[in-house]
Amino acid sequence: MALKLNLAVNYLSQIYSGLIGILVMPMYLAYLGGEAYGLIAFFTLMQSWFYLLDVGLSQTLVRETVRYKSGQLNTYSYQKLYRTIHWIFLGLSITAVSLLLLMSQQIAFSWLKISTLVLDDVISCLQIMFVSIGLRCLGGIYRGVLQGFEKIVWISSFNIIINTLRFVVVLPVMYFTEYSILVFFQYQLLIAILEFTVLLFAHLRLLKITEIISDKHQVIEAGYLETVLKFMLFSGASSMLWVFVSQSDKMLLSGILPLIEYSYFSIAVLLASVIYMVSTPVSNVILPRLTALYAEQQLNKLNQTYLQIAQFVTVLVSAITMTVFWNAESIITLWSGNPQLSPHVADILRLYMIGNTFLILNTFTYYIQYAFGQIKYHFWGNVILVSLMLPAMYYAVQHYGGIGAAYVWMGLHVLWFFSWTILINRKFLEQPLYWTWSVFNILLGSFVFSYLLYHATAWLQPLLVNKLMHLVQLMVFGGLVLLCALCFLEVFRKKIKIWLKLGH
Repeated sequence: MALKLNLAVNYLSQIYSGLIGILVMPMYLAYLGGEAYGLIAFFTLMQSWFYLLDVGLSQTLVRETVRYKSGQLNTYSYQKLYRTIHWIFLGLSITAVSLLLLMSQQIAFSWLKISTLVLDDVISCLQIMFVSIGLRCLGGIYRGVLQGFEKIVWISSFNIIINTLRFVVVLPVMYFTEYSILVFFQYQLLIAILEFTVLLFAHLRLLKITEIISDKHQVIEAGYLETVLKFMLFSGASSMLWVFVSQSDKMLLSGILPLIEYSYFSIAVLLASVIYMVSTPVSNVILPRLTALYAEQQLNKLNQTYLQIAQFVTVLVSAITMTVFWNAESIITLWSGNPQLSPHVADILRLYMIGNTFLILNTFTYYIQYAFGQIKYHFWGNVILVSLMLPAMYYAVQHYGGIGAAYVWMGLHVLWFFSWTILINRKFLEQPLYWTWSVFNILLGSFVFSYLLYHATAWLQPLLVNKLMHLVQLMVFGGLVLLCALCFLEVFRKKIKIWLKLGH
């Protein structure tokens, strides 16, 4: 019951936060302009790169907090680990922010391709941006403690509040002050300070309340530091490599494309990221739950939970991806109110949606390795993926721009699903081929059904004369694809049979 509640609340938080961020972006474009939105997209990019500072610290803290909560780790060992990780992360954050502040002028002059924004304003925005990101990243350690104690409902509720302040309340703030990119980033700094402060006191209060009375003669468990250090190194290296995999396209394009064209590419990536609303809540819930099941040696239940959540995620992902894939132009026009935006964005959006779908499914192999505490395969997998991604992405971006990056993104993640993901599942699951087939079966069935549905309803398009009709068409299309995907789940088919019998 706790798992279902945590998952439901997390989904509510992610859907709200994701949709709010996407829905307000047309207003940013209208009030601030395309170049200013490009700078906001660069802000998002830098937040992702700042996670390089994590070097596995927060994930290690989540896992060890779960073990501490379940009584698998004594208080002294946990407190020692917590203090060590906290001071390491604090030092890394301060160092990184200081270096970037010194480099802000060079980034504005040499990296970003600015044409209309005032250079001094851009430099000031970059400086505010770096401080804000530093505070948010440091708050990740505090989130790790809360997540390890499975305070998912609290975290989800807090995320809704913070994202409302960050994305929505900024609009009336600019209305009563000034519609400028500088005001936007000054406000973001205030919200980052508020978020950091609340997380700091919330996690300290939780640690105090849940502190297990320790024996004065407690010592660090034998071999504990070596085990944690090994996990931390592999987790950190994997996280760093993953940032290179997931953000290399955006970083390369931010330095090659004019800021206005980079904003078009960022819009496609932003819209494609709607699919992460399905996966992020799952990762927040499934990591501590699988870890706890492994710690209790409930391996059958672990395998069952892993399979069921993968199938559930695939159903949702399939419905969203196929709806966006076949209706990309309509979605872009409805979202932005600007039909001229579709030619710049639609094809990139389609390719990134497919790539993101397989990325989400590939991520499941990390969950199972994390639970077993054996993430060396994840590290070496990311080494291979980076060695393929970086040269391919560099060539594609240099020669074909954003569409080239999209083809590489899609191609590599599809290839990864049919190679590495299958290999890793064979190492950890009792029925690895069943997992792969059940997931792919949902994807394939949804694609075929959506293809037939799209062509069968093509004659309706000229009749959709207003936004409301377009919106209804998209909702019906998505609902039918979702129903089709659900039919591939055995538990859903059984419930349908029961309902049919009761009906008679």
